[in-house]
Amino acid sequence: MTGYRNRKEHRNNEISGIRNRRSPFFEKPFQPDEEIMSWPAYERSQYGAWLLNNCPDFHPVIRIGEHYRVLDLTRGYNPDSISLDPPSIGRYNEKRMNMYSTPQYQGERNIHMGLDIWVPSGTPVYAFSEGQVIGCRDNNAPEDYGPTIITEHKLSDRVRSGILSIYALFGHLSRNSLEHVQEGMLLKRGQAFATVGNKQENGGWVPHLHFQLSWIRPAEPDMPGVVSSQNHSDALLTYPDPQLVLGRLY
Repeated sequence: MTGYRNRKEHRNNEISGIRNRRSPFFEKPFQPDEEIMSWPAYERSQYGAWLLNNCPDFHPVIRIGEHYRVLDLTRGYNPDSISLDPPSIGRYNEKRMNMYSTPQYQGERNIHMGLDIWVPSGTPVYAFSEGQVIGCRDNNAPEDYGPTIITEHKLSDRVRSGILSIYALFGHLSRNSLEHVQEGMLLKRGQAFATVGNKQENGGWVPHLHFQLSWIRPAEPDMPGVVSSQNHSDALLTYPDPQLVLGRLY
């Protein structure tokens, strides 16, 4: 586990070296959203990252304040050591040891494809930009997400008038959250639409939000929050770093 971080140190940091630079895809002819999704995965991922970096500021999905801890779960998981106040951050693309023990993880899915924010249960969760709810359900198996909401957001390429969708998973929510959303519900930037769940309803975890992005629309209200080494390369192209939306946290 690392020491405390000050969010001011990262607020203006750039997640990618391509922020505010000319897109390498400007030379391509205009493509509507569905054709962009047919591009090779690497090109789609790079173009999407460029769009995210050049969008207006996103609203925080959770207000974590200026100070927080960044955890190192590569050496093992100890729920008793996780701080909720100040919050704790669980890293993206981290191979986590001895954390996922139920059969659904098959003893080999342990590379984290989202970003975790450990905060007290009941903490509000906000939409980072305008969008809509495209799915919600209670994934209530042990060590699963518990109550889960999937949202869709449109990214605009103002230079070519192109639009690309990105999908976001909000996992480990309260059951009460599911009573206040429905498929097709529109969200405004900064709208509080859910709360973090407690251990009895969120899959059995210390209270936290699992936030994950995807370039591909999920077929159901779920995404693989952890993947195996065998599927890791493909997962990196489908599930981008959530810090593209959240800003640099570590």
